[in-house]
Amino acid sequence: MKYDISALGNALVDTQYKVSHEFLSSVGLEADSMTLASAEEQAPIIEKLISMGAESVSD
Repeated sequence: MKYDISALGNALVDTQYKVSHEFLSSVGLEADSMTLASAEEQAPIIEKLISMGAESVSD
């Protein structure tokens, strides 16, 4: 069998970090929830994670 496949869309790409509830509060997020964020909204959070030396647990 042969198939021709064409697809368009946005991949859901999550990066996970192990952080405290205090960290979540400090960046305005809640545990056990999902927040859609633009690249501009993500940037300061990622910078803070990097400055803390946090490593992704999803890679």
